[in-house]
Amino acid sequence: METYKPSGKFRFSIFGLTAALAVVGVALGWVYQWLIDVVPWIYLSVVITLGFGLLLFLGAGWVTRLGRCRNVALAILVAVIAGLLVTAATYYHAYTIFLDDAMAAENIPAEQRAVATEQFPFRDYLKFRVETGWSIGRPGRDGSSGMPIKGVFVYLVWLIEAGILVGGAALGAVGAARQPYCESCDEWTEADLLTVALPQPEPDTVERVKTATSVDQLLSVPIAPSPDEASSLVYSLSGCPRCENSAFLTVKHVSVTVNKKDEAETETEDLWSDLVLSPAQLETMQAFSEQVEAAAGSAVETMQAFAEQVEAASGSTAAKDGEEQAEDVPPEAG
Repeated sequence: METYKPSGKFRFSIFGLTAALAVVGVALGWVYQWLIDVVPWIYLSVVITLGFGLLLFLGAGWVTRLGRCRNVALAILVAVIAGLLVTAATYYHAYTIFLDDAMAAENIPAEQRAVATEQFPFRDYLKFRVETGWSIGRPGRDGSSGMPIKGVFVYLVWLIEAGILVGGAALGAVGAARQPYCESCDEWTEADLLTVALPQPEPDTVERVKTATSVDQLLSVPIAPSPDEASSLVYSLSGCPRCENSAFLTVKHVSVTVNKKDEAETETEDLWSDLVLSPAQLETMQAFSEQVEAAAGSAVETMQAFAEQVEAASGSTAAKDGEEQAEDVPPEAG
């Protein structure tokens, strides 16, 4: 079976868009670093860092899609470069904030900022930060300010922070670049154009799907549900919104289990991703969807008929009991 592979093409606008992302990221980096500086709780600082990484993830994905970049290597490269620039800018922002606070504490006028910068350059700030580090935890009764983090651990914190920011940008770009694309229409495909859930498949059916060697085998599995199975086979179709020449099938096995706390947990196993469908196979997929829907509708009608039979039987039993009770009641004395 053929799976989708990015063509490697891109528009040159990806470079300008990436530069714009870097500029916006540098500006937001000042806000990010200011929040890191004023927030006294390390755990909240971690959340802020993750949030900024998420913004870079979304921004890199948006830039990749807007630049029509289907070249995964290029998408990673420009995203990493933008992420590194933003990360370096956040460190420099930290330096400027520290310098402003130090000048304010020493009552040094703003006009002498250039002199202060020469006397305490950025490299000296980095050395100072490594030597002093930070303190986490609650202050002790002996006046200590908490557990110190300094020396090599400062480098470790910086490395983790850079990994979150740069990694977020790279992951966003990769995910977007790998999304199926219609080359004939020059458009990204749309996800979940059609979703078919095959409920409670037999274990043999799941195994047939896992070991299938053709799309036709995937779409010719038994659709009768098994009452003992708490799972579903989910078929998702993505495709071009303008034509039927680009259609892709993804199949997942979703199962529900109960943990030790009697809580339901959902597990999803990716079986097949972005399988290329021909126009004929697309029609087969649509027919398969109709079969599953008809089977589900038939099952609902059967359940409704069964419920009506139960209700009718209950009503007949209640009426009979009422007649028997009426016969047992003695006549009133005249």
